[in-house]
Amino acid sequence: RIAVGSAADLVVYDPHARVVVDQELLAHRNPISAYHGRQIRGAVTTTVLGGRVLDLDAPIGGELLTRP
Repeated sequence: RIAVGSAADLVVYDPHARVVVDQELLAHRNPISAYHGRQIRGAVTTTVLGGRVLDLDAPIGGELLTRP
């Protein structure tokens, strides 16, 4: 819900963006992607966490979660 007092965890999505997937730049643990080198439509352009716009090049903290 978008309202005063809510967490304000949102993303801004551009459905017209065209992006070529580069598995080296993906932010997940799997080192490969079936989409590597393919052009896809749509991309998240901005992430808002707790009402703050995130800069993915300058993380604001958190805890790295690992599997046991």
